[in-house]
Amino acid sequence: MNNKLRETKLREEREIEVILQKLTALVGEQAELLLYDIDILAQLDFMFAKARLAREMKATMPRMNDRGFIKLRKGRHPLISIDQVVPIDVELGNQFSTIIVTWSKHWREDGYVEDDRLAQSDGYVRIVRSC
Repeated sequence: MNNKLRETKLREEREIEVILQKLTALVGEQAELLLYDIDILAQLDFMFAKARLAREMKATMPRMNDRGFIKLRKGRHPLISIDQVVPIDVELGNQFSTIIVTWSKHWREDGYVEDDRLAQSDGYVRIVRSC
């Protein structure tokens, strides 16, 4: 009785192994398509993550032009809470061709803010302050 049970278990394990090998071969035949699908899903996930962050930040995608005009309305630092930042409007290229940014060393809880600059990242224009 014990030998028969062991033999049955061994046959079952061999059959499971054969089935898994066949399934693995079938999946392997589709490897290129599966990798392509994974890449597409990763790109979609990244796009949705950027959209979610933009919505949370109340960011907008800039309208691009070929005349060299830049107009930021209510530009603000993306990492500082909305309640703590005063948004500013900046316009270059139409009536103004130069902008002069001045600063003093602002003391904040996390240290000195020494540098103000405009930055563009992933298509979103925002005001960046580096410490």
